[in-house]
Amino acid sequence: MLKGIWATTCAQRLLIAFAMLLPFSAFAQQPQEKWGFTASALGGYVWAHKGSVANLKAHVYGGMLGFKFQTANRKQWHRIYNKPAWGVDVLYLYYGNPNIVGSVYGLLPYVEFPFFKKFGANFNLKVNWGLGYVTQPFDVATNTSNNAVGSHLNGSLCVHGIINIPLSPKSELNLVGGLTHFSNGNFKMPNLGINSPEIKIGYTRYLRIKKVEEELPNDMDTLRNSYLLTAAFASKYTDYIFPKRVLVGSLQFKYLRTLAAKSKFGGGLDLFYDEGNFYVENRKGIASKGNADKAIEVAVKVGHELQFGRLALITDIAAYLYNTNKVKGPIYQRIGLRGQITKQVGIYTALKVHFARADYFEWGVNYRINNR
Repeated sequence: MLKGIWATTCAQRLLIAFAMLLPFSAFAQQPQEKWGFTASALGGYVWAHKGSVANLKAHVYGGMLGFKFQTANRKQWHRIYNKPAWGVDVLYLYYGNPNIVGSVYGLLPYVEFPFFKKFGANFNLKVNWGLGYVTQPFDVATNTSNNAVGSHLNGSLCVHGIINIPLSPKSELNLVGGLTHFSNGNFKMPNLGINSPEIKIGYTRYLRIKKVEEELPNDMDTLRNSYLLTAAFASKYTDYIFPKRVLVGSLQFKYLRTLAAKSKFGGGLDLFYDEGNFYVENRKGIASKGNADKAIEVAVKVGHELQFGRLALITDIAAYLYNTNKVKGPIYQRIGLRGQITKQVGIYTALKVHFARADYFEWGVNYRINNR
């Protein structure tokens, strides 16, 4: 994982720590569900987090349109997180140089967590994640100046503080500041990523407000300890100079123990088959796959999961018990999302990183067994 990715990973982990401090009680007001639309303009700059991307320094301009839904106590996670808002934003960013990075178009779902209310304004934390399309990625023939991203399609993580100032029962002014990150998780090199700190000013207009009855839902299924078995796969590039696309497969086992209604902690084992290990000592040549043990990796892990109903934010740290690829180092981290489709079956995606280097995005399915 690279410095920019590490910065956003740290931001995500800080989010977990802050979220665990969120109070369980709601603000003293009659519960209301409401939905509407947001619009904002933004300005910022490209943060050159490594010397090799110093040529990307430029002012950033753009805008965002979004849908916003303010929850009430309809679901357990609404009550736990103090009636958060959720929605989806459409983002446009111009990175200052049309021939190097160009522009980015993003589709970014989000959750907005209330922190506190003061002077009549709401102070919240907003986290977006999703996909972005970069118009000018690296190309060996036409664009060697972009050393940050090697693909049009990239993943995105945005972490922003937001102050919502009510103007009327149906409208509010939004003052926002934070960081936006785009990278492809080593799907295609280069993958240093683009980071842009920015400030925004926006306006929200609610089209419908509905008063609801206070409820205290209790989804006991999410409170149980459980065993998780996950099968995942990934595709990545092995080298910048001599790129080769390889496949990675994994089987993951984890036991999760409930700490609170929104928090689980556990540990387990990971088993990997990484074809990239065949090329570690032979970057130019054709890999010999006769020694399958080179591709096998075994690790032990501990991790935390932050629950949002059927959705969970995953953070793991693990140590290899067996790994022939010493370039990776002994430790890796994982940050991702899991969504339960049924009580037993779910889907999963995560970014696996080795401190200062992203390894890959993985995708998979999981099967859960509750410990009764």
